[in-house]
Amino acid sequence: VDFELIPVTPRIPEDPEAARAILDYEVLLSKELDQVIARSLVELDAIQANNQSRETNLGSFVADIFREAGHAEIALLNGGTIRSNTIYGPGNLRKRDVLSILPFENTITTLRMTGAQIHQALEHGLATVGMKADGRFPQVSGLRAEFDARRAPGSRVVSIRVRGVHPSDPWEPIDRQRSYSVATNAYLARGGDGYQVLTRVP
Repeated sequence: VDFELIPVTPRIPEDPEAARAILDYEVLLSKELDQVIARSLVELDAIQANNQSRETNLGSFVADIFREAGHAEIALLNGGTIRSNTIYGPGNLRKRDVLSILPFENTITTLRMTGAQIHQALEHGLATVGMKADGRFPQVSGLRAEFDARRAPGSRVVSIRVRGVHPSDPWEPIDRQRSYSVATNAYLARGGDGYQVLTRVP
């Protein structure tokens, strides 16, 4: 078989016909992607290191959306889901921004998990806090967790409180035996970022 390696460098001139075709598509895509779909009154934190090491307003917002869309009591997603490494707003949000923040084709999946399994998932997600930023860090909705990063991994969660779907529902200690509906993404449901506990639930 004859072949020739052609290094692709800036020295290679553009093909005029291909350049025209690409420009046409760029115009079409920009018209679609630059549509304003929301407006934020505050800065939204999509900085990757922040979302992989602590709760952020954007992480909480995305988790709220997962919980509502999944008709679930709780939402759990990995901080590594949130990309773009940018601060947005205050101001308009475009489709382009949303695709930059959530670039993966990652469907919302609703699981049934016991309180004990939720506790185990949070322990896993918090295991590297204080040591390194990690995509596993949990961004959540519908629960409040207190943890102590000075403790050994696997025993850091101090308390978990949950409430129902309605904002008026009171916060109560999680019941380790009870089953809760948990919205997450397909990546975590398959055990991504080490969340193996999610693969052992209905």
